[in-house]
Amino acid sequence: MSEATPKDHARQTASTQELLASLEETPLQRHPEVFSAIHAKLTETLTREQGER
Repeated sequence: MSEATPKDHARQTASTQELLASLEETPLQRHPEVFSAIHAKLTETLTREQGER
């Protein structure tokens, strides 16, 4: 079995609040322009598909 890394240890000893905070800091939140582009594309695709029905 491999040894636990400091990151593993931090995960095991982190509070629930700390774990939630780490989950909330996603790459998309650090790059809102990427999120906006994905959202716009999905909205455009859904709108087009609904119009074809």
